Amino acid sequence: SHAREFASSAWYIFEPNLPQCQNAIRAEQAQVDADRARLQDPQNEVPKSQVDRLYLPITAKLGADKTNRGDSYPDYHRLFKGGVKQDKLVIGLVFGMIDHDDHGGPSGDFNWGELMTALDLVMESQGDFEQVPGPDQVDLSHFTLPSGRVVESPSFADLVRLETGGSSLGLSYQETRELEKQFADRIYKKWVTVEKPVRVKVGDEAPREFGIQIMFYFGAGSSSAPHKFATKNSDIFIYNGHSSIGYGPLDPRNFTAADFPSSYQILWMDGCVSYNYYHKDYIPLKEGGTKNLDLVTNGLEAPAWRGGTANGKFLVSLLSGSASYRDLLLAARDTEAMRVVDGELDNEYSPARAETRVVIESR
Repeated sequence: SHAREFASSAWYIFEPNLPQCQNAIRAEQAQVDADRARLQDPQNEVPKSQVDRLYLPITAKLGADKTNRGDSYPDYHRLFKGGVKQDKLVIGLVFGMIDHDDHGGPSGDFNWGELMTALDLVMESQGDFEQVPGPDQVDLSHFTLPSGRVVESPSFADLVRLETGGSSLGLSYQETRELEKQFADRIYKKWVTVEKPVRVKVGDEAPREFGIQIMFYFGAGSSSAPHKFATKNSDIFIYNGHSSIGYGPLDPRNFTAADFPSSYQILWMDGCVSYNYYHKDYIPLKEGGTKNLDLVTNGLEAPAWRGGTANGKFLVSLLSGSASYRDLLLAARDTEAMRVVDGELDNEYSPARAETRVVIESR
């Protein structure tokens, strides 16, 4: 059914191993060859069938692995020094709408559950986060349900777990769904910021107070505004949503150098075949290039299902302050998508170097 939905997009459903695809490729090539044979000036002319061809022949060659130097790592010693904010590690999550139809508001969209799952996994590992002031002031302290029941000062974890399960608010099934809908409606297309205090030691410095901050935005569509805000104001930016075939709001041509901070960043574009569109074109926009930017993209379509699980596990692993990129990509294998990291070859962190070692203690 998925393939039939995209039957008009040959690139999306192309499967050259099928006999009918092979027949179509051979038939098109035979027509191009026949038309070329009839050209009067083949050095300066091409037949229309070649201009309009659907299948483009390519030659691929596998070369030696010249850049593999063993495990590579994010530059944790820089992330946990504070980048876009002093004494904070800021994680920006932008989740786009996935469904093509309205299913009763934001909480009815498939990706709503994926965002809640990602947040829940981080809190299971790190402990509860509390809402702090952010770019949008969203009141999550008071809700009145249609039954008249009032929910006062719910914890952020309880609001997230309305979707994922385990909320301690003691609500009925109907009340849970009603509160979840209000929660989703209230934060839809707004930035919500939550934080967890920790203590961090980098190298031989004394332990210091530090904050892990998550800014998240649900409901991204065609506007570049939330993506630009995230790239400018996050140390780690994860986008989960449609890739928009490279022409959407994440198109690097929509961005300038002013949309990126000068500090070190990790960007993960978690969409359909994001490697095709986003794996290198941000690098020239970033001050310092690969020295200050690591990109994670995928060469295959990453399914929406369990996307939040992959994002959450990636963050849990990253917040250990010691996982290699291999570990991080394996942590995200719930949506296996042939992922690749670009920009990490000049990173300096090594668990063997005492001056870059990071120790994180919960508070």
